[in-house]
Amino acid sequence: MVTAETLARHSSSEIDLGAQIARLQDDVSSIAATVGKIAERRMGELREDAQEGMSGLVHEGQEISSDVFARLTKLEASLEQTVRTQPLIAIGLASAVGFLLSEVTHRR
Repeated sequence: MVTAETLARHSSSEIDLGAQIARLQDDVSSIAATVGKIAERRMGELREDAQEGMSGLVHEGQEISSDVFARLTKLEASLEQTVRTQPLIAIGLASAVGFLLSEVTHRR
């Protein structure tokens, strides 16, 4: 038999359950907001790291390019000096290279 006390107890437990569900929903939304903030902060850190890495790579590429240009300039000067001091050897080498290139490109 259902008594007033039993009804009051069920009604009270339903109210407690509803309050617990509401608190759980608040906790879940709070956790979701915290996770969102952490994700945003981490994305910002990753973006900064990527930008720093790109800056480093660009700088390194510029240094390598400058070094290669300097080496090519020295090689060009050395080649010019060799051609001036030994013109017959330079003509012979140029002819040999030209002949080899023509043979390689004409064969299919």
